[in-house]
Amino acid sequence: MSSPAWRCFLYVYRWPRRGCKSQQCLYYWSSLWPWGGYIGHSAPLQVCTIHTAITRANILGGTSVHGTVEKRTKRDVMLYIPQSFPVQHCNVRYLSGQAQKQVKETEDEKTGKTDEVSKGDDSSTVITGNTITSTNKNDKSSTTEGQQASKEESFHESLKNEMPDTFKMFHIFTVGLKEFMFDFKELIKILVYLSLPGSTLDSLSRRELEVYYRMPSDMVRVFPVLVLSSLPFGQNVAFPIGYWFPRHLLCYHFWDIKQRHEFAVMGLKQRLFNARPVFRCLQAAILTMDEEDQDKCRTVFHKLGSGVHPTVEEIIALIPLFQGKPFHIRQIRAIHVNALLRLHGRSVWLWRRQRLRDHARILHCMDAAISREGLDSLTLDNLRATLIFRGLNPTNMSTDAMLEYLQNWLKVSKEVDASCYSLLLHLPIFLAYNQPTNFALIYSK
Repeated sequence: MSSPAWRCFLYVYRWPRRGCKSQQCLYYWSSLWPWGGYIGHSAPLQVCTIHTAITRANILGGTSVHGTVEKRTKRDVMLYIPQSFPVQHCNVRYLSGQAQKQVKETEDEKTGKTDEVSKGDDSSTVITGNTITSTNKNDKSSTTEGQQASKEESFHESLKNEMPDTFKMFHIFTVGLKEFMFDFKELIKILVYLSLPGSTLDSLSRRELEVYYRMPSDMVRVFPVLVLSSLPFGQNVAFPIGYWFPRHLLCYHFWDIKQRHEFAVMGLKQRLFNARPVFRCLQAAILTMDEEDQDKCRTVFHKLGSGVHPTVEEIIALIPLFQGKPFHIRQIRAIHVNALLRLHGRSVWLWRRQRLRDHARILHCMDAAISREGLDSLTLDNLRATLIFRGLNPTNMSTDAMLEYLQNWLKVSKEVDASCYSLLLHLPIFLAYNQPTNFALIYSK
């Protein structure tokens, strides 16, 4: 045997050990070939010669006497193994002879493919003649991904069946965190857009305005839970606490549809308790008006006191009173300002009148966005959330009644500008003060 052949032979195989089933062990060869020139068994020399020829052919990019080498690296060169080598001692990629033929037929039956060779950058080499089976790395990666996905699905299914409460908590925080991060990125984009010259809130869509209005308070509310969960083993404490007190420690991203509606209605109930103080402040300001303005206000206020609502035209006729004295934001009294802030769910601490103007501006921009996009763009859940934001309880209301209320609101909002934002803030009194659903909510236990 030549020197290169011996080096190749010793590189591939190791000294035989009895009972070893490794593909690199010569135990089986030693049982067939007694190391003394056994007639008819020159397989080791044949193996080394073929292996050396294939290696050289691959390095030089040429062909060998045993077949054409399509594409292969030196690292992936396989050995020719004669038909007498046992199947159980071989890897599928090293099979040859009758064993390789059987394995290939089995694979063809499973995949429905016959004599197809995968060619490309990620495919392994096929050597014709004494052949070596080829495998595709893309198929392996797709199979691995499919197996991982199936394992995840089985894990989720077993967790759901065995520990439903834990699975529910896990699902809430997983989905909620994704939605929260999505809205957070959206808020960053909105802030960058508004920082550009010529960009205003009027050009934003309804969805973007809602994110811009809601996300800052949601970030403050969720911040303690997220910080606690980032600590080592903090998730074991933060997630159960947030799951037990979702209304106070979590935002709407972590609520399901039922919780979103329930918590919004609960917040509206607290806000509606301030509707009567606002109405009393409006009535008290009549004494500071002239007779003509007093007649307009008395007509509207008498209707509200008798259990009905004024028409849209009667409300629009009051715009001059909200452009100056006595109902402009700068002209109303402090107790009136506090009642308005609580009616709209805003804080009464610091910069109260500025906070009222900012809230009125966002509300006006939302109304304009809804008018541009059309009422058909609102889903039923969005419509209910829109009415709750505007001071109406939509529970047990028909879709037509909800649309009628929103249409009346938009008609008045179109006539409002920056000089009379105060009228927009008082629309929950003029349009929803005597709504039966609001009364049912206020006096419910």
